[in-house]
Amino acid sequence: MRPEKEFAVTACKELEEKLSMYGFKTLSKGLLFKRKLNRDITQEIAFQITSHFDIIVHISISSEIVKRWNKDNFKDESGIMVTKQLGYLTPLQNWKTWNIMKSEIAKKQFKEEFLYQIEEYILPFFEKFNNINLLIEELIENNGSWTNYDKKGQVLPIEIVLSYKTVEDGQRLLNNFLKENVAYLKQIRKHKLHEMIEFDFKYSDFFGAIEFKKASKKGLTLNEIS
Repeated sequence: MRPEKEFAVTACKELEEKLSMYGFKTLSKGLLFKRKLNRDITQEIAFQITSHFDIIVHISISSEIVKRWNKDNFKDESGIMVTKQLGYLTPLQNWKTWNIMKSEIAKKQFKEEFLYQIEEYILPFFEKFNNINLLIEELIENNGSWTNYDKKGQVLPIEIVLSYKTVEDGQRLLNNFLKENVAYLKQIRKHKLHEMIEFDFKYSDFFGAIEFKKASKKGLTLNEIS
């Protein structure tokens, strides 16, 4: 292992004690931290070291209920609810990296900044999943966006809403999402997804198309927005 990478890996591992205080267990040689919020929800924080020795932090949340819904309806065993790069949980809405090379000063700054961001952004976001009903209502009202910093959701989170709630709730989400993301509506009409009866769920006609296919298959109307 290159000395620069080893230094970056060590910096991430040094966060283990603090993360364990929040209930995270260490996996993947200290670069992945996971906790079970309850029987349904699993939350992860992953540290990626790039070929240029940048440290990138990713978060992901998965659900057994979403996994079962996907499996029962689409023979898809994905239970992922959301994945985000840390920078997109913050008001800056940017791709956040740290390049600490072999600098003790830079390592100290990385650890301080990460610990601030986990307390300010990651943990509050994770805690929202303690109340799924409230979380889903916020998702619908925020046009499918997971945070208040970006009102335009990038991918329609229809699996989450339909896994826990009703078709009517799913339609509310879809309508709000398309009103805020008109470009997706144009893609739906261009590829005639709203006219299809049978769908290929392994092929994405455009970015995010599979979520719209799942919505239509479960009885939602794709073409309601004028």
